[in-house]
Amino acid sequence: MLARFHFILTLVIFTVSCEQENPCNGFELGKPVEIPAGETVKNCLEDISITMLPVQYDSRCPEGAVCIWAGYAKVDLLFSSRGKEVSVSLSTDPGLSNIPNKVSVEGYSFQLLELTPYPKLGNDSKRYKAKLFIESVLP
Repeated sequence: MLARFHFILTLVIFTVSCEQENPCNGFELGKPVEIPAGETVKNCLEDISITMLPVQYDSRCPEGAVCIWAGYAKVDLLFSSRGKEVSVSLSTDPGLSNIPNKVSVEGYSFQLLELTPYPKLGNDSKRYKAKLFIESVLP
């Protein structure tokens, strides 16, 4: 009876430890993914990861304000694939900047769909999240 208890306990501990060894807050290629600033998401099947760096530039006109131009925000990402890291910059409005909102890097396409929160008068929230669409462009 005691041997059976030890076996079951060992099995439970082994199962729990295995689940914790492979944490993958994964995303699927071809579906939108939200990445909070300062965080990394992975696609475990492709062995790639994307880190959204803190937003350093956001000149978008706040809701409720009267502005002479709409402004744009720049999102910087760090893309890692097969041990290689590549910096990617995307813009919320490529027409106002020389920064695209869609690029292809290392066989993957990255498109910035949205950066939230949108600035509001009197609200200085800087908990940014980028919504991206990522897909493989390899045949």
